Amino acid sequence: MASRTITRVALLQDYTGASESLLPEIDEVAAKGYDAVAFFIKMEELDVFRRLCEKAASLDLGTSVFTGYMKYQYEYLTRHPQQRMVSVTGGVDQDGISNHSWGCPFNPDFKQRYFDFLRAIAAMPAVFRIAVNDEAYLGDGCYCANCQRAWAEEVGGPMPRIESPCEHDWEDESWRAYLHWKMNRWDLVHGEMAEVVHQVNPATQVIFQASPAVDLWRNPWITGVNLAGMVEHLDGLSTDPYYTFHDVPHFQPREVYLSEWSRFLAGIVPAGKVAEMVPQAFSHPTFTRPLGAQDGYWAALVPPACGIDTVTPYTYTLQRCSPMQKTYEDCFRLDAYFERTAPLQYAGLVHGAQTEIYRRPIPAQTPGSYDGTRVLPVADALRHRGLPYAYIPDSRLHDAEALRGFPVLILPEINCLSASQAQGIGHYAGAAGNLVILGRLGICDEVGSGHGASLLQQIADIAVTAETDEQRHFTLVQTHPLTDALQTLLDEDIPERLRTDSYAPTGALTHCVDAEVPADAEVIAEFVTADGTATGRPAIVSLDRGSRVVWFAGFPARTTVTPVGINVRNHAHLLLPALVEWAAGARPPLRVENWPPSVPMKDLRPLDHRYMPTCEFFPLAGDDLFVALVTSYFGEPTAFPIVLDIPPGRQLHSVEEAISGAQIPFEIRDGQATVDVALDSDTPALLYVFALA
Repeated sequence: MASRTITRVALLQDYTGASESLLPEIDEVAAKGYDAVAFFIKMEELDVFRRLCEKAASLDLGTSVFTGYMKYQYEYLTRHPQQRMVSVTGGVDQDGISNHSWGCPFNPDFKQRYFDFLRAIAAMPAVFRIAVNDEAYLGDGCYCANCQRAWAEEVGGPMPRIESPCEHDWEDESWRAYLHWKMNRWDLVHGEMAEVVHQVNPATQVIFQASPAVDLWRNPWITGVNLAGMVEHLDGLSTDPYYTFHDVPHFQPREVYLSEWSRFLAGIVPAGKVAEMVPQAFSHPTFTRPLGAQDGYWAALVPPACGIDTVTPYTYTLQRCSPMQKTYEDCFRLDAYFERTAPLQYAGLVHGAQTEIYRRPIPAQTPGSYDGTRVLPVADALRHRGLPYAYIPDSRLHDAEALRGFPVLILPEINCLSASQAQGIGHYAGAAGNLVILGRLGICDEVGSGHGASLLQQIADIAVTAETDEQRHFTLVQTHPLTDALQTLLDEDIPERLRTDSYAPTGALTHCVDAEVPADAEVIAEFVTADGTATGRPAIVSLDRGSRVVWFAGFPARTTVTPVGINVRNHAHLLLPALVEWAAGARPPLRVENWPPSVPMKDLRPLDHRYMPTCEFFPLAGDDLFVALVTSYFGEPTAFPIVLDIPPGRQLHSVEEAISGAQIPFEIRDGQATVDVALDSDTPALLYVFALA
C-alpha cells in the first residue's frame, strides 16, 4: 500500500492592511510543527509576499498561496469596465457576494494581468502550491462581446441566452451543447493558469479553490463548475465546508458537511493529485454556535480519515482565538497513523455529475436537486449504518483502476454515460463486481442525447416502462435470504408495545419507476396501494448475473409521509445499507456492530422521525495496522463494539486509543477481535489503532 504524507498548513491572513505583521507569526507556526504556511496575496502585495516567502524558506516551511482572479478586482474593473463578466441574471456565492463586479475569465487583457501575477508568485522562494480563482464560479456564463465572438467562431450563431431555464429547455440539443461548451471552456482557462505556473516552476502545484456550493448543494450547470472535469487540467482541488456558517440544512447534523465533502473531494481528485480541505476555524455571532475544543478534533482527524492529505484551517490567527486550536494541534502526533493507512475500500458510490447537469437539472439546488434526492439519501443511509463508502465520479467509470478494490458499486440513477463509461461498468460486473442500482441506468450519452437500449436492460434485463416523482410505499416479500435479518432491523413490535399505529415506521421509495423484471429476479419488496393492497409491481429485486445485482425502483429517504399525512421513519433507509452489505458478499473487515448505537433519543422515543445517528465511523487499513476513527457530534452517551477480522497469517499485537494513549483490552474469537467502545458527553472523538504482528 502506498504511503501518504499528511500536510498541515497554517493560513496566516492579515485583516488590518499590514501584511508584514505576519512575519513573526511564521516563527510561532514553525515551532508548533506545521509543514507549511499559506497566505492570501493581492496583486499589490508582491514585495511583502517575497519577504514572507523568504522567512518561511529560512525555517524550512513551504509556502502555499491563495489568489483571487475574477473576484476582488473591484478598483481595477472600475477603471476597465469592458473587462467585466456580463451574465444573464447575475448571482451570489454562498456568502451572498454578487458576481456583477467580477472580471471576465476569458478576456485577454484580464487574463494577461493575472498570468503575470502568477509568474511572479511562482518565482518566489518556498512556493510549492498556488490556489487560483478563489471560490469563483461561472454561473450562466459570460455574455461580453469577447465571449459572444468566441461562441460564434467556435460553434456558430448567437449564444443561447435563457434567463430562467426550465426543464424542457434541456430537450434542445443546442442548449446542452452550450452548457458543455461553457464548462469546458472554463476548465481550459484554469488549465492555462497551470501552464503559466509550470513554465516558471514545473514542481509548483496549481489547484482550484472551489466553493462547496458548486456541488452537493447547487447543480454544476448553474454554477458552471464541474470539478471532475476541471481537475483533469490542474494539480488538485481545495474547498471549505464551514458547518456552523453555511446554510446547509440538507447535511444533518451539520457537522457531517465536513465529512461528506471530505469524502466527495477525495473521490473527485484522482490519485497523485492534491485534495485540500479548508476546515472552519472561525466563528462570530451570526453563526449557529461558537467553535469549541471538539471542533479541533474533527477538523484535524476527519479529513485524513476520509482520504484528504492536506488540511489548511481558515485561519490560523482566528483559530487561535478559540479552544479548538489546542486540540487541533495536539492531533499532529496522530498523522503517522493516517500516513500508514488509507480509507477502507468497500462501497463505491458513483456521483452522476453528467446526469445532474444534462438529465436532472431542475430543481437546481438541494434538497430538491439530483444530489438532494438521489445521491445524498444513499450516502446518509450508508453513513447512518456505519458502512464505509467512497465517491467515484461518473467521468472515471471507464477506468478499471478507479473501480478496483470496491466489492460493490452503487449507481444512483446514473443516466448519462459515454460508451467507454458504460463499458467500464460492464467490465466491472463481468469481473465479479457486485452492483446496487437505483432507478434508471445508462439511457443516454454523457451529454444527455439518447442512444437506444438502456444499460440497465443490458446488465439486468430490467425494462423501465414509466416513472413518477411521487413516493410509493412497499411491503417486503418473504422470500429473500436476507429477510430474517431485515426483520430484526425493522423491529415492527414497537408500535404494538406502544399501542399506536399512527407513527409506525413504514417502507417507501421516492422518484420511482415502474419496470418489467426478468423471471429469475427475486422480488424482495413490492409496491402497495394507499390502503396497503399489494400491486405485484417490483420495488426491490435481486438477481444473480455471475455477481450479485440489487435493483431499487426508487430512492430511500430517512423519513416518509404516510397516506394520512404523518411523518414517520422509513424502512428503506435501513434496507439499502443492509442490501449493499449483502450484495458486497462480505462485511467490511473492520466494522461497527449494533449500529447505529443506542442513544437516549432512540431508546426513549423509538418512533420519533427526527431521530438520526449523530456518530460517524471511519475505518482505514494499512499493511501492518487498521485504524478506526469514531466521532460523536452531539455528545450522546452510547456504547457499541468494533470488530476486526484479523487477516490470515497475521496476529493482533495490540489495540491503542491513540488520542489518550490508553491500551485497550480486546477479545479474540474465531479470528475476530472485538473492542468495546463507550462514548460520553465529553468524548467528541476516539481513534483506535489495531497493530498487527
